[in-house]
Amino acid sequence: MEAYEDYRHVLARVRDELGAWRPAEEFDAALPADGPMNQAARVAGSTDPVAHDGVHPTPSGHRVLAQARAARVTTIA
Repeated sequence: MEAYEDYRHVLARVRDELGAWRPAEEFDAALPADGPMNQAARVAGSTDPVAHDGVHPTPSGHRVLAQARAARVTTIA
């Protein structure tokens, strides 16, 4: 694990030197996943169809997130 202890330093260096890391908020591209996922779980009556463990999306959960992303991009563009 020692090799990963200063990963934040490495990420900061990449960001600073290459300008390669910019937060999604900077592009108004952040997608709060809890809203669409909670709504889908309410409709289904359970979290199982969208996230069996309540955290990691199932294929149906990924579809919900993709649809929410597509709707967000369409409204921004």
